[in-house]
Amino acid sequence: MKDNTNNMARSRDETKVSRNVVLKAETYERLDRYKAKLIGERGTSNISFDDVISSLLEISNLNQI
Repeated sequence: MKDNTNNMARSRDETKVSRNVVLKAETYERLDRYKAKLIGERGTSNISFDDVISSLLEISNLNQI
């Protein structure tokens, strides 16, 4: 087992993973419209697409209960 405690190359947060996702144009436009709705509801423009998708997943989980 490797000890990475002194590895300076691992300075980024290990809990964050960056992935590229390819969306159809229609799907992106729908997410963008929902993002605009969230901006209006929350009163802030500081909302990422990660926030948008997380919000949709939370709604989905609530509907399954």
